Amino acid sequence: MPRSPITTRCSSCRRMQARPRTPCCGAGTLLIEAASVGAAVSGSDSNWHMVAAARENLAHFGIQASVSFARAEDVTGQFDVVITDLPYGRSAPADEDLYRRVLANTAGLAPRAAVFLGQAAEDIIRAAGYDVEVALTPGPDAAHFMPTAKMLMLKLVADRKTRRLLGAQAVGPGAGDKRIDVATMALTAGMTVDQLAHVDLCYAPPYAPAMDNILTAADVLRNKLDNLFKGMSAEALRDACASDRPPVLLDVRTPGEFEEMRLPGSLFIPLGALRGRLKEVPRDRPIVCFCKISLRGYEAARILQGAGYGDVRVLDGGLVMWPYALER
Repeated sequence: MPRSPITTRCSSCRRMQARPRTPCCGAGTLLIEAASVGAAVSGSDSNWHMVAAARENLAHFGIQASVSFARAEDVTGQFDVVITDLPYGRSAPADEDLYRRVLANTAGLAPRAAVFLGQAAEDIIRAAGYDVEVALTPGPDAAHFMPTAKMLMLKLVADRKTRRLLGAQAVGPGAGDKRIDVATMALTAGMTVDQLAHVDLCYAPPYAPAMDNILTAADVLRNKLDNLFKGMSAEALRDACASDRPPVLLDVRTPGEFEEMRLPGSLFIPLGALRGRLKEVPRDRPIVCFCKISLRGYEAARILQGAGYGDVRVLDGGLVMWPYALER
């Protein structure tokens, strides 16, 4: 899955005549790719079997590269870029504490890094010293009226201070590869989410919405960075609902959608009726607005903010990305 960003990053290494380092080299795939484009790459791994496999694979292709035994969090030296997958629990144990240590050490090894994780990484990135914002945006990967359109769920992560894109993830049956290719381009170029939002991508109904999924995700992230709205993750909302002061769950979908499935205990007011029914929305409790993908949830939050409501949030990703049980 990460092959496109790795190849692009290694191509950048060739242009810069860089010295990349792979501190979790495994069987040597990244070493081979980097060496194949002329980079003076080196690697290490904390598993002797992987070190031996990497050396054997490099020798098979006639590649000269240093591969040593070392824990990723103990690697020292100065390099132009760090490129690595982090352990995902097969040949080496995976845990968040390890990820934090590796990321903290990586920050001192090189000015640039391409790190690939098999799980959500926002908390780990924050623990490593970054102040990040996250956007979750589900939607069809083609014009909604096309019979071939499939759901695609995107996540973008950006640095709050610089607004630079830090990461991207795509999940679902929709065409995630082309969006990750665009994200890879943006990451390689060091683009901000504002620059990404203005990229002009090709459009035809069978292949993309008029506003492509990744552009919509970038706009959602921009709105968050500009404090136009605050999001709440599904996990945070679940915990808040179990607290002593649970929020109001404001569902602004249509009656048919509400009957089909809903969050337990939610207050149902269709978006078109919200302005005329504001008296039904409590002002003394936090409010979380949502719909299928949280676009209408965002509009509802803006209406409430304009009406003087204080603590208003939007459910990140809407019900499409809600991973817990729903009433039906």
